[in-house]
Amino acid sequence: MCPQTLSQLNSLVEKSGFNPYLGGPVPLNADSIQLFVQQIESQKDQEGNALFVEEEKGVLVGALLVESLVFDSELYGFPMARINFLLAEGEYEQEKEIKNRLLQRCFQWCRENGIKHLSACALPDEMSKIHALEEHDFYMVAGLSTFLIDLKKYSNPSKENSVLIRPFQKSDLDPLSELSRVSFGNPKDWLDKAHADPNLPKDKSDELYVRWFQNCCNGTQAHQVLVADVEGKPAGYIALKLEEGLTQACGARAGNVPLNAVSPEYRKMGIYSSLVRAGLDWYSGQVDWVSIKTQVTTLAVHRTWLKLGAHMSSVEYAFHRFFK
Repeated sequence: MCPQTLSQLNSLVEKSGFNPYLGGPVPLNADSIQLFVQQIESQKDQEGNALFVEEEKGVLVGALLVESLVFDSELYGFPMARINFLLAEGEYEQEKEIKNRLLQRCFQWCRENGIKHLSACALPDEMSKIHALEEHDFYMVAGLSTFLIDLKKYSNPSKENSVLIRPFQKSDLDPLSELSRVSFGNPKDWLDKAHADPNLPKDKSDELYVRWFQNCCNGTQAHQVLVADVEGKPAGYIALKLEEGLTQACGARAGNVPLNAVSPEYRKMGIYSSLVRAGLDWYSGQVDWVSIKTQVTTLAVHRTWLKLGAHMSSVEYAFHRFFK
């Protein structure tokens, strides 16, 4: 990517109002835009990724970055990719036309690389993006809510938990792996974008959460996992991850909850609230902000975080496209 394109991409992000860190503690400013553009420059050169740009009279007016999903492709058994961003400048009709052209180029890349499944996300007010995705046979599979809590203003309302909360230990791996399979595999309790997609086998989507949990435990996806212990039996967990990249680049000391679950037999006993409070206590002194992204339908999770002082910072829709 030449310096001129980099400079124009900075301008495109600023004009579009796109905030890649929406839902988190990083505001859209010169520093965060520069960080985002640097990440794009790094990602576009990675094997299996591609950046497409649209220009008019030598001026950058649109861009799309697509990323191959190695983990998902291995799990489901066919090549999968994700559109990390889709931006365009102008009014609604102009934006949609530019995004249509970018999607057509992306589809050609998908065909050339054997991609069978493509995903994307859009904010509720990104109407040109939503309509462009729908016109290209994407279908909505989930709504996601992000909650953010300011630890500088947080005070644990109860220092005593309803159950013992302790760090993960190796003996927890098998029972909590199965808990993950059961907890996220029941559509009556949880319906995420993987399980809502009729083109993705349910058993593979169940396994997705097992692998995700195990990767949290081995340090790949989390820095700490706390476990709710009921009479010696693991009844739930919360994974905690420090956002070290944001801290180094923007000074935003942030953490997030990549995954959490409580066994169906131990729900409505205050265990989830105890896990969240213990997690926030673990973060105390290390970060200023903690976020969690969950389904818009998980109202019990919403209530817990709101009760502890969090606010809903963003909502987005997830879309999928399957190539036959």
